[in-house]
Amino acid sequence: MKSLDDLSVKKIRLFDADNRCVSPVGVNVGVYCTSGNVIHSFAVPKCFTKIDALNGLLTKVTCNFSCSGLFFGQCSEICSANHRFMPIVLKFTSLEC
Repeated sequence: MKSLDDLSVKKIRLFDADNRCVSPVGVNVGVYCTSGNVIHSFAVPKCFTKIDALNGLLTKVTCNFSCSGLFFGQCSEICSANHRFMPIVLKFTSLEC
């Protein structure tokens, strides 16, 4: 989550992440999730993607996105006191330079 000092106009504070996952459009992307303690859930609603992260179990989903842009998500389980501070940002770009 970005701090107030790092924000500029028209930025989404609670949904923006310090590190974004960047991937090209039209390429199969595998997302692997696990957890060390409680249940988490990697969810990006605009991409119709949700994968649960369970303690001691490795789960995987494969996606292929056809459009470029920024997609925001979050953990969709009430996993801890800081649950609302777990943003996810996916950035899909074209392969063209």
